[in-house]
Amino acid sequence: MEKLIVNLSSKDRTVHSKAELDKKAKVRLYWFLEPGPNNTPLKWVPAADRGGFGEAGVMKFSMNTDSNGVCEHDDFRLSACGLDTFKVSVGSKKDGSDKKTNKEYEVWRRVYLSVRYMDSKFVMPLDPLHTEYRKHGIWPKEIPPGGGSAKVKYQEVITKDTEPDAMMQPVTEHKLEGRVLLVDRIWLASKREFTVQSNGRHIQFDVSPFVSDPQPGWMLWDHPQPGTCTAGGVGIGSYDVTQYMTRTGDLELTVKVPNGTPAATALDEAKARGKLSWTFKVWFIEILNGFAYEKDGTIVIANRTRGQAPRPLAPRQGTVIHEVGHGLGMVPAKIQEYNEFNGNPIKSGLKKNPTHYQNGGGHCKTAAGGSNPDYIDGTCVMFHYGHNSRTLQFCGSCAPIVKRRNLNRSSMKWP
Repeated sequence: MEKLIVNLSSKDRTVHSKAELDKKAKVRLYWFLEPGPNNTPLKWVPAADRGGFGEAGVMKFSMNTDSNGVCEHDDFRLSACGLDTFKVSVGSKKDGSDKKTNKEYEVWRRVYLSVRYMDSKFVMPLDPLHTEYRKHGIWPKEIPPGGGSAKVKYQEVITKDTEPDAMMQPVTEHKLEGRVLLVDRIWLASKREFTVQSNGRHIQFDVSPFVSDPQPGWMLWDHPQPGTCTAGGVGIGSYDVTQYMTRTGDLELTVKVPNGTPAATALDEAKARGKLSWTFKVWFIEILNGFAYEKDGTIVIANRTRGQAPRPLAPRQGTVIHEVGHGLGMVPAKIQEYNEFNGNPIKSGLKKNPTHYQNGGGHCKTAAGGSNPDYIDGTCVMFHYGHNSRTLQFCGSCAPIVKRRNLNRSSMKWP
């Protein structure tokens, strides 16, 4: 069986076919197509993505040989679905009773990966990625990054999702290249200012009610002093008490102004006239394992999250598989069903993907607990965060979608 990559150019799905008689004669030959038993069901495949003869994608057609007894054509087109197989046969009888196998084909799609890194110790083998994607008819290929060295400038923390843009060299394989960047930490940060009041100069409180529009997973910057604090009251000025502020929880701050300090004296005087005011300017962060943007083809993977130790190898590999999945359009919110005969979309066939949920992108909730959008501990590689039970594999719901995704270069969102 011949394995063919079909998505590099618009011509790749077209297969040249040739049959030759053992004598020079003009006769009519009949060509037959047999789809494999494990091909993607046609109800999930639009007309443009199906295999067959001619524009209509028929399973049988006829054509005359030339005067030399040769019949060749470019009328056979493979499907766009990974691992679909097709047997092409030819014979001289219309009923196919004398047909003989001409060729057998298997559909594959190519995706390229170029890897950049801040430190060589962040580099990891991507064998699990190759293994997983080949299950679905995608043949990844690692290539050198274009335009320069794979090593980029070290930066301890990525604090904005736009920061990796300056570290990415030009694309070599347009529309099909996922550009992987291995960084140390990803702490997406946002500075917020708020004021609270108290009756005394010791204050301990949960900061979340005082932050407008909090993001899921946000916490105070993981440092004893994640920002600044000033204190004041009626009849006194503003005192910088940052040195007395402590991060005592992911969403908790404590300020204890010690006795005998100028600030303590002023605040004790002011509290007799009314409440004290505390103004905080602090950083909040969302700690990520990685993130990806389809429009840029960027896949950013963190070596560490919160602690000092690197993340274990398997979860980091899983994050690459996950983020490449996003680059290929996973996980779609809706699934379209098509007419099995003509491949036209069925109006009533556009239905919600039962395992899709939205949490920082489209993700899969297979085997997850909790509730939307904050599901917990899903097992599909497309679940939104890594944990011990998340596999390196697409689940039974996502795998067929990956297999039938049209990855033609012309339709991909990567640059």
